[in-house]
Amino acid sequence: LTAAVVYQKVRRRTEPSDEIFFTGATSTVGTAVVLRLLRDGYSIRVLTRSAERFGRLVALAGPEGGRRLVRAERYEEGSRCRTWVLGSPLT
Repeated sequence: LTAAVVYQKVRRRTEPSDEIFFTGATSTVGTAVVLRLLRDGYSIRVLTRSAERFGRLVALAGPEGGRRLVRAERYEEGSRCRTWVLGSPLT
């Protein structure tokens, strides 16, 4: 249910041409939301320090979705994204 609520809120407030900055994308809920948004044509900038977790997300996204995923290691890398989904706390 949580993933569906987050997904619907993002869809109502954005267009697939928007790039979304996402924290917590490698959690179970975050992964579900990201994969659904990728299927809808969104590009996602994922904040994660773990190359391994990001690689698993890219593998789940498949070739098409994987091309629209970008790994970010710092919050500043999301400065040009109009929409942020904060699935993990800001530290």
